[in-house]
Amino acid sequence: MNWSAHSRAIAAGVVTADPPISDRALQRWCHLGGLASAMILLPFTVRHGLFRDEAATIYAATTSWNQFVALFSHNDAVFAGYYSLARGVAALSPDPLIGLRLLSVLAFGVTVALSSSIGQYVGGAGGALAAGILVATNPMMIHQSMEARPYALVAACLVAAVNLMLRRRAVRAAATLAAAAIVLHVFAALVVGVLAIAGWLSMRRRQRPLPRGSWPAAILLTAVVAALAIVSAPQRTRQVPWIEPPRGWAILDDVLAPAGGLWVPSGGWAWAAVAVDLLIAAGVGIVLQRGHRDRGQYLAVLSWLLVPAAVLTLVSMRTPVFNARYVIGSVPAVGVLAALCVADLPSQIARAGIAVVAGLSGVVGVGALSAPIHQDGFEEAQSYLQATRHDGDVLATPSHFLSTAFDLRAVDMPRYPQADPAGLDEWSLDNNAVPDQAQRVRLVLLNREHARTGHSDLETVLAARGFVREHRQDCVKVIIIDYRRTPQ
Repeated sequence: MNWSAHSRAIAAGVVTADPPISDRALQRWCHLGGLASAMILLPFTVRHGLFRDEAATIYAATTSWNQFVALFSHNDAVFAGYYSLARGVAALSPDPLIGLRLLSVLAFGVTVALSSSIGQYVGGAGGALAAGILVATNPMMIHQSMEARPYALVAACLVAAVNLMLRRRAVRAAATLAAAAIVLHVFAALVVGVLAIAGWLSMRRRQRPLPRGSWPAAILLTAVVAALAIVSAPQRTRQVPWIEPPRGWAILDDVLAPAGGLWVPSGGWAWAAVAVDLLIAAGVGIVLQRGHRDRGQYLAVLSWLLVPAAVLTLVSMRTPVFNARYVIGSVPAVGVLAALCVADLPSQIARAGIAVVAGLSGVVGVGALSAPIHQDGFEEAQSYLQATRHDGDVLATPSHFLSTAFDLRAVDMPRYPQADPAGLDEWSLDNNAVPDQAQRVRLVLLNREHARTGHSDLETVLAARGFVREHRQDCVKVIIIDYRRTPQ
């Protein structure tokens, strides 16, 4: 993709993007907008509660090096890059969880600032405003930027790579950032692939040579993707066993996930998000019908927005792997698409559109911030355990991320040695003696673990050691099963 000709048209007054201030001053405003967006999310980094995936991050960031290597060997190779970064952040931060959440918030600010910068490049001041607002209020972008997970960083790396290619044609730097995004999460390769193909087609259509270093960059990215795919593919059944194939309306929901209109919790503000997407779609339709612009540029941005999610959805029909956050790198395309419309629509219509989109997006942003982030039942389970604890209780948490979660939000009872993180089905109870003083083993699991394992082996082991199953308590997504020692 190369919009340099369009930028010259804006400067010459051929296209009505009306930038009233200098490019450098506008860039500063884009950066300030990103900083302001990050500041809004800052208070959420110290919130109580822990999402189970955040617990997995903290486990990887704070566990021993032996367990760290075992984690990648058996279960989490797809997160090797992010967990390695997380260990560095955890070593430097007094509170690893807050430190890693701050990193995500910083990435959110960078994504908003650079999306605005790209919007300014293709649509002037109005394009910068539209792109920044849409990315800053995208529900998926907001939620993923509040968590100690890699997805906000992936989006920041990808939008930075696009910005470098558009403004400086810096192929090597852009390829390095794209490779970093893939290392953080391998499905970023879908977005990188679409952007690379769109750029190649743009050059070919204009009969221009590829920038110097394009082929080495392509070889580097292919090698990174191949290495990660080879290592992580065998781990899919342990990594995402909970994902189901998309069906019916869920297919459309998945494909449109980065646009934000359907990827929202239920509520009145969700309709505002849908309205924003419809307005952008109407703007694109009007522009293309008027024929003011080379349709290839719209096709490139629409591909960036929709194709990665569509490809992953199609793959998931046979091998379920789709999750909306895996294609978070497509979110900035919503803002760029709006910026293109701003540049091509008559100035009065463009200004009115920006005002309406800004108002609706404000509703969406407030709704996204006020919606529950992720509730896994940890706090309810902890309250129940504390309220019903007795002397002689021992807490057992076979999952490494559940063990971490309960260690962070302490429950006042001894811990039973946890299972090997190599997999949920590999129990370590056979290799660890139940403490002699234990009168009751309180097993804490996620619902999906219970459905997968059945715990027949666990119950056999405990029965042989004088324990019988006594009681089961469901706490939202967490199950607590008590095994009491029978009198001798």
